[in-house]
Formats: sequence, C-alpha cells, structure tokens
Amino acid sequence: MTEENSLPDSGWAEWNPSNLPGLPTIPKYETLPVWRESVLYQDIPALSWSRLRRFVLNPSYYRRNPEWKIESSGFEAGNFFHRMILEREKWEKVYATFEAPVNPKTEKPYKSGAAYDKALEEFESQGFIGVPQEAFDALSEIEIAVKESALAEFLDSPYREVEVVSEIDGVPAKGKIDIYSERFGIIDLKTTGRLLDSCGNDKMYWNCRDYGYFDELAYFSLVVEASTGYLPPCSIAAIQIAPPYQVGLYEISGETIGASIDRIRDEYLPRWKEFNASDSLTPSLLRRFY
Repeated sequence: MTEENSLPDSGWAEWNPSNLPGLPTIPKYETLPVWRESVLYQDIPALSWSRLRRFVLNPSYYRRNPEWKIESSGFEAGNFFHRMILEREKWEKVYATFEAPVNPKTEKPYKSGAAYDKALEEFESQGFIGVPQEAFDALSEIEIAVKESALAEFLDSPYREVEVVSEIDGVPAKGKIDIYSERFGIIDLKTTGRLLDSCGNDKMYWNCRDYGYFDELAYFSLVVEASTGYLPPCSIAAIQIAPPYQVGLYEISGETIGASIDRIRDEYLPRWKEFNASDSLTPSLLRRFY
C-alpha cells in the first residue's frame, strides 16, 4: 500500500469492518461510482440515505407523506455555513446581505411593511438569498477556527459534494458525500449551534447517535464498496456556528461502522424491499432486531 492512500495515524489500525488485515485501503477517486450522466442527481430513481431514514422512522407516515422532510426556502444558518464551507465559489454570489429601504420619517431601515416586502421581493427576484451580516462575521470566525486546527487538513480535498450511485444488495442507491479524501476517506461535515464539548462532556457524540450520523456514513461507505470492493474510513468534521466556534474531528471506528452496516443490511434494506413489494404495512415492518 502506498503512503498516499494509507492513513499514517496508528489509531486507525483497528479499522476493519470488512475483516481485512492491516490499515484500510482508501479507493482512489477515479474508482468511485461518481454519477456523470446527463440526468440530474436529484432525479435519479434510487434510494438515498435521507429517504431511507425518513422511512425507518415511521413506515406508516412515510407511505402517506414520503416527502415530509423538505428543505424550506430562505436563509437557514446550517445550510449557509455548510454550503459556504464546501462550495464557496458556487454560493458566494448567491448569499448576500439584504439592506432594507430607509423609512424617511424615522431615518431607520424598515423592518416590515409594504416598502420592505417590495424591496425584499426585488432582491430575491435577482436570485439572492438574504443573509444577515452576523452570519458573514461568524463565517470568518469559523474559517479562523478551522485554519488553526487539524481539521483544515481533513477538509483539504478537491473532491466535494461527490454524487455517487451504485446498488446495495439489489437496491439502487445514491448518496452525496460532503468530502472524499484519498488520504482519509469519507468525511461528513456537520454544523451545529451547540457546544461540541463542555468541560470534557462530549455532546457531539450523542448528536451522532440521536440523528443517525453513524448509519449515514455506513450507507455512504456501502455505496462506495459496491463499486470498489472497499469500505473507506469515515470521519465527521463538526463545526459550531456560534461562539466560541468549537471545531472537532470524530474518527468513527470500524466497530461502529460495522454495526451500522449490519443494521442497514439486516434490517433497513429488507424492510425497504418489503415495503415496496406490498400495498399494506406488514407486522415485520414494525419489528426491531437486537
């Protein structure tokens, strides 16, 4: 194994979800099942992690409302920071500070009313998404925090928002990987307004469990493995988007990813197949396996 696709950190030696000896093999980018067809990624009729997660949370509700989790329009702090960190060139001309017109009577900007609404409508009609100046200030602080930490090394990859499409156990599957590194594998960027750590209390770990981040990374790794034969290591780059702007790197163990892979293959995907093969919800769709 060459140095450039090996992990120098001995802490990775236990990574072994495929029962392969030694350090993990990280597939080269050109071997990944990157989607390059003319059909837009969002229009590919394949299972995504967000869809699978919505389904397993409640198959009954999902049947009636398959698109219940839809990104709302307008400014959202999480989306802003995520996009500006990963795809600055694409989004820096879209996000802009909206300057409300000045009320001639008070000589202060309008906060609402017809004049405000008209100016905002014109602003948005030009394709802009309004962002408060405070968000740009916070972005500058985040960039300093990342630069001064080891996190910058993990984020330093040209392969961002990588759209991969393959087949997992007979199910067409797709995923969008935040960052793919030929040194470190799959890196998922998570932003949060909460502290990552408080006096040694690792708060981000519980977010990873509560929001299914481990399963999400396992899903991405399965899509990659279907094409390359290897499960790349997985990490979470966590960034707090409020003072004091903590940053953290969570290197997910092979044991944890392996458990999530088993859950996806033994429980989630079989239930998904059964769901799509039946017009009614069978008792097995509600079972949990431990």
